[in-house]
Order: sequence, then structure tokens, then C-alpha cells
Amino acid sequence: QPQQQQPQQQQQEQKQQLQQQASRVRDENQSQQGEQEQQQEHGQSEQGEDEREQGSENGDQQQDAQEPPSQAPASPTSQPPRAATDNGQGCPTQRRPSSSILSGSYTLSDDGRSSVQVARDSDGFLSTDVLIHQEKLFTRSMEELCGQAATLCVERGHLMWQMWAALRHMLRLVLQDRETSRAITREARRSELSVKGSVEAEKAVAKAEMEEVTHMNEVLNRRVLSRQAEIDQLRAKVTELEIHIASQANFNPALLQQQIEELQINVSISERQVQNLNAKLETVQRDFTEAQKEVSYLTNKLSEARSDYTSMASRLAVRTPRPSQPRMPPWELIKEEESHLTQQALREGCSPKDMHRLLLGVSFNNCNILPWVNNFMGCCRNWTPAAKGAGEEGAGGMAEAQDIADETMSIAPSRAGMGSSHSRGPSAVMHSRAGSIAAGGSTKSGTRKSKFLQPMLPPIKDLQPQLSRLLATQNVTRMQKSLPSEVVQAVSQMANHGVDPDSMACLLLGSVSPDGLELTPYKSLAGILSKRFGGTADDIGGPMTEALVMASMSTRERMEHVENQLLLKHRMAVKYRRAIAEQRKQTEDMKEQELKQQSRKIMRTPHPLTHLLSQKRCEYFVGLGTDPSVPQVLQFEGKVYCRTLEKAEAERTVHTIWRSKREFEGTHNINVTLPDYLYIFLQRKFSKAQTLSEAAYNLLYSLSKHMYDPDCSIFLKVLMNEVGEDIREQQDGLKSTFLEALKHIDEETNVKATGWLLKNDMRAGLRKSFQNKTEHQMVELFDALDSDEPRELVNYFRLFDSDNDLNQGVFAETIRQQHLNEQMAFYQSIEDAILDQVEKNGNDACTPQMLSTAFKKTHPHMSSEEVDVYQRRVFPSKNEKDKGLNSPRFEIDF
Repeated sequence: QPQQQQPQQQQQEQKQQLQQQASRVRDENQSQQGEQEQQQEHGQSEQGEDEREQGSENGDQQQDAQEPPSQAPASPTSQPPRAATDNGQGCPTQRRPSSSILSGSYTLSDDGRSSVQVARDSDGFLSTDVLIHQEKLFTRSMEELCGQAATLCVERGHLMWQMWAALRHMLRLVLQDRETSRAITREARRSELSVKGSVEAEKAVAKAEMEEVTHMNEVLNRRVLSRQAEIDQLRAKVTELEIHIASQANFNPALLQQQIEELQINVSISERQVQNLNAKLETVQRDFTEAQKEVSYLTNKLSEARSDYTSMASRLAVRTPRPSQPRMPPWELIKEEESHLTQQALREGCSPKDMHRLLLGVSFNNCNILPWVNNFMGCCRNWTPAAKGAGEEGAGGMAEAQDIADETMSIAPSRAGMGSSHSRGPSAVMHSRAGSIAAGGSTKSGTRKSKFLQPMLPPIKDLQPQLSRLLATQNVTRMQKSLPSEVVQAVSQMANHGVDPDSMACLLLGSVSPDGLELTPYKSLAGILSKRFGGTADDIGGPMTEALVMASMSTRERMEHVENQLLLKHRMAVKYRRAIAEQRKQTEDMKEQELKQQSRKIMRTPHPLTHLLSQKRCEYFVGLGTDPSVPQVLQFEGKVYCRTLEKAEAERTVHTIWRSKREFEGTHNINVTLPDYLYIFLQRKFSKAQTLSEAAYNLLYSLSKHMYDPDCSIFLKVLMNEVGEDIREQQDGLKSTFLEALKHIDEETNVKATGWLLKNDMRAGLRKSFQNKTEHQMVELFDALDSDEPRELVNYFRLFDSDNDLNQGVFAETIRQQHLNEQMAFYQSIEDAILDQVEKNGNDACTPQMLSTAFKKTHPHMSSEEVDVYQRRVFPSKNEKDKGLNSPRFEIDF
């Protein structure tokens, strides 16, 4: 239905559109015809008036001709002759028709049909052109008739003409309506044809769908019939099976099912046995093969051992015996049994500090708990916060638990040499037996419960806070409900001696710290150091604790620790040698500079900071004064007390200053020199001038004591205007370029970057990256690499890492120091060239031309763009000065 309604709606819409178009066309035609008719009427009225005037003149002439000559002619102003005489009242009478009409002698030939030409077009309608042409002919005829009628009566002629005009107008309207109707009809026919086409297409589609549905129906019918046949077959099979089941009703299905299940179980058991036998056979074969290999290996080892023994025996005969190593604490201070017990506690997981506290008899809060260790340590290990009546049970089982602890302690030394993987430790034995006693069990073998059925005790770190809160209340009644009376009495004694509740709770639970191991089996070690050697809690963290830490390590860990200590000491020795070499180099440079200055007529004024850094082991500094040549941060008069900083602290301060300076310049969009910003940085931290000066003097003096470190050296040289601040960026770029080169070599050697390279590949990468270095410098780098990485395989990504004291490896610091020395030599060569020109020309200032000449003389390979960069640093433009660009790296005072 929606498909049928759509063409009808389209037809209605098309009809409405056609009607609207026809109405618009009709209105336009009417307006045009109205204008044409008005023009025609206006012309016809004028023509009628002319004709009437002519007719009246002709009528007058005819009347004059008919009238007797006795009548006088009418004057021009007289009225026109009347068509009829008056009726005596002054009104003209109507002219009667002629006698021929009245007599009936004149008759019409027909009703006028023969005078109309009827012509039709191809659509069967009257031809519009023919009708218009005939209308024009009739109009001309009517004009003649009206003119003739007007000669008799103007009003009649005019009325006839108006009637004919009305008929013409009606004819025009009829023709317009007919054209409109024809247009609507054509449009309707066209839409009808389109609708018929769409209907035919829909019919074709529906017919195709109908055929498809019919085909599908036939297919489904065939399938239904096939399924029905299958159902019939299945029903027949079911009937056969029912008959077979009925025939088998004489047998017992349950018995048959049971036999089948038994057979299946036997088969599965046999399969498992076969699998187990195969597995055992494979295991035996593997063990036999391994045993054969082990026998052959042991045979070879035995032969090697015999040969080694023979060779060693021959060598031993000609060598002196090696002296034994001195015994280290604490083993030289305690007995052998105590030493074994201490080592076992450390292997069980006791921390070295807790073991040192137990040996001293103090808690983790340094409280003296030695008087109560033997009697009350671990007596409340089975205490639970929710236990009721635990006091009575605990009181009844206290002595027995103590006996068990003593028994365990007596057998502990014999087990000290055994590993934890082969036996349960004393703590486990104590837990199992004391737990059974606290639960009401007996110690007799006949009634003792199995150790595997004992419940797990909660950790000490979970019980300690709750027991500590109970003890902190100091409520005896409440404590007696959950603790034995002996324990309550001991708690009051410990409180009187200043032991805090946390330490008391740890002691009662069998430990010396909340997170520590239960030390009840090792309480015989309590206080042996304090009793025998007067040890105190201040010793914790000292050599004794370090010795216990070493004892708690495995052999591998101790070896790694020793190797790391040796490596660190080796690095420190190398750094000290480099520091001594650097000081010697500085001394030689200063002497060489003094010799140059002695030979020169013009000398450069030394930096005021040089005098401060040259002092050694002074108790105080003398202020550099307030001269304008002294940086503002160092302008001070009087004594400044010397408080030398550690290297790590001084270097951290340097890194903070660099980072803060970069943020300050980015925030304010200006460039600040390092001396000026150092004053700003310290002024933010210290408001008093005395404190600010002390911080500045001590920081710079501390840095001068570690000139072997590139970070310290660069900061001082930038502060003294000897190198530019961009040297830090240059060194970062140098590091990145070198690591990228090593990574490229790593990818070529190992297919992908692994981070590890052999030293031969490292040496090749160094020679490729630093082609401008001398052979002496390359040898220095190779030695530094061997110092950092004694093994053949090098992790090159960690060569530039820093330790906790901000010390880099010898290799990284050697590369940076070489780069710094190269930059210093670069600037020094330019300065010497400028001084030579000044002495030669007799100038008293450095000009841009002199600086450019010095660059060309000392470094002819530099491009003009690079020279311009240094020119702008020394002689900045006005805009750069306004932005605060730091000045001249080559500023020379004469």
C-alpha cells in the first residue's frame, strides 16, 4: 500500500504545481491582453469618433440633398439632424426598421455556422491560430457594422462595439483557460506515463520476488520431505533398538556396568604402572649415563689432583710457609661454641645489628634488657590479644616452656654447624614444643601431639604493637588477665629501670626489634660483649657491626664486596695521583706564565680569586676588599672563618647553582654572568652579609681542593672568566657523540645494541672518535679505561655514571679534563697572540681587528662564522648588551 500511495501523492503534487504554473501564466496573459485591449479600445474609440463625424457629415449632406431647396442650411452651431421626429414632447422617437425588414422580405441564409471555419489540431482541439484569425476578420466586420449603426445611432453603435469587445475578451479568456487545461492535461499524461513506468517496474520486481519465493518454497518443501524421510528411518531404528533392548532384558545391566568399570580401572592402573616403569627406566638410564660421566670426570680429576699434588709438594718443599691471617672481631672475642651459635643465627636471617644488640644485651631503643633476658625472653611468644584465661595457662606452662627453651639451648651448639636446609633450627623446635605446652599439651611422648599439627604462630611484628599498647597502659589488672603474674612483676621492674613498652614487648616475644628474628634459642649469647669487654650501645654501627655484616654474607658476596672495595681504593688512588699531577701541572703552568709575564712589557692583572685559592690549611680568610675588580659576591673586609665543605656537598651546590641560573635566565629572558648570579643565589639563602661571604668563600675554597674533578674545575674557571659557560654543553655533546659511536660499533659487532663491548673495540672507538688527540692522551684514556673496567668486557653505558658522592669514573673524568685543558690551551693561545700585538703596536686596548688577527694567526682553520661568534662574545652589540649578554671571554686588563 505505501508503494501504491507514493505515485498518487506524486501525481497530486505534480497537478498542484501545474495549476500554480497555469495560474501564473493566466495572470500574465490577462495583464498583457488587458493592456492590448485598452490600447485597441483607445484606438477604436478614436477611429469610431472619426467615422461618426464622417457619417454625420454624410447624413447631413444626404438630408440636404433630399430636403427642398426652400430650407435654409443648418448653421454649424445647430443641433445635428434627428433621426426621427419628436413625439411632441421634445424627445426623439426611435427609428423604425425599414419596410423591407418589417415586410419580412430579408431573411438570414442560416444560423451563422457556415461562416465559421472549424479546424482542429493534432490533439483534436480547435486550432487557436484559425480562431484568432477569424476573430480578427469578425472584428473588422463588426467595426464596419458598428460604424454603419453609429450613423443612425451613436449609442447603439458604441454599445454594439462594447458587446463585441466583451465577447472578444471572453473568447480570449476561454482560449487561455483552454491552453492552461491543455498544459495540465499534457503534464498529467506525462506523469501518468511515468507512473505507469514505475508501476510496471515494481510489477516486474514483485514478479521476480514472487518467482524467487516460489522457488524457495519448492526447495523447502523438498527439504521437509527429505527430513521427514530421515525421521521415518530414525523411528524405524529406534523401534529396532527397543526390540533389541527388550530381548536383552534377561541380562543384569548393573552387573555388566560394574564389570566394565572394574575393567576400566584395571586398565588405567596398568597404564599408570607402565608409565611409571617407563619413567623409572628413563631415570635409571639417565642416572647411569650421568654416573658414567661423573666416574670419568672424577677419574680425570683424580689424575689431575695427583699431578697437582705432586707438583705442589715439590714446590712446597722449596717455599717458606705462609703466615696465618690474624683473627678479626668478633670471633677473637668470643668462644668457639658462641661463634658457631652466632653464625647460625646470622644464617637463620638475624640482622647484624640485632645480633650486636643481643651480644650487648640492649634493645633497639638502646635500653638495657640484660637482667631479664635469661628468664623472660620469648615467654609470651604464644600470646594472642583475644586469648581468655591465658594467664592461668601461661602461668602453669611457664616453667615447662622455660625448661624446653633450656633443653633446646643445650642441643643448639651441636647443630650449629648444620645448614638450615637439613634440619629445623632451634627456633622451630622451641616454637613447636612451647606451642604445644601453651595449648595444654603434655611433654610426654605418649600424649605429645605431632609437630606438623601445631598451628602457625603469628609474626612478631604483628603482635608487638598490640602487646606494647597493653604494657603502656600500666594497668596491672588488665595485664594479669592475659599475662602470667611473673611476667607482670618483671614488666613493672623493667618500667622502673626505664625500659620502654616497645622494648619490653619485643623481649617478651623473643626478639630485640619489632622486625627482627626470634632470638630465644640464642639468648645464651646475651650480654657477652658488655660483660667481658664493657661494650655499650654506642658501639652499634662500628667495626663489630661491620664484622657481623661480613659474617652474614655468603662467600660469593664477601668476594664481590672485597673486589668492590679494592676497585674503589684503586680508583681513589688513581684520582689522588691525578690530583697530584694536576697540581703539578698548575704549578708548572703558573711558573711558565710568570716567566712569560716577566719577559712581557704588558702583563695581565691576575684575578682576585687567585690569591684566595692559593691559601693552604688556613683557619680563616682575609676578605678581598670592596674594589670594583673584585666580584660582588666576594667583596668583604675582615676575617672570614674557614669551614671547608665535603666534596659531595660542594658539588651538589654547584649543580644546584647551574640549574637555578638556567631557570632564572629563562624566566627573566636575560643572560647573567656566573659571578653576578652567584651573588643573587646566595643572597636568597642568606640575608646577612657576613653569612653570605662565609658561604661564598668556603664554597670556592672547597672546590679548589678538588680541582681534579671536572665539575669543580669548570665552575671555578668560568667564575674567573677563563673559559665560557658553553663548555658544559660542549662536554655533554662530546659524551653523546662518543656513546653513539660506541653504540654503532656495538650494533655492527653484535647485530644489535647490547651495551657491552670488548676493550679492543672500545680502543678502536676511542681512536675513531678522538682523532685529534695525541698518543700520550690516548694512552692516558686507555689506562683510565683499564682502571674503571679491569675485565675484558666493558659496559660502556655505565662509564659516565656517578656514585653517591657525585664522583664519576676515572675514564669519564679523564675525557672531561682533557677537553677542559684543550679549551684552556685554545683561549691561552689567543690571549698570547693579542698580548704580542699589543706590545708590537703599542696599543692600550684590544680592538676587534686585533682579535680577528689573533684568531687567524693561532687557528687558521676556523671559518669566518666561528670567528664572528667569538667576536660577538667579546664585543656584543647594543641589543645583546641590553639583554645582559655576558661579556668578554678574552677581557684583558693592562
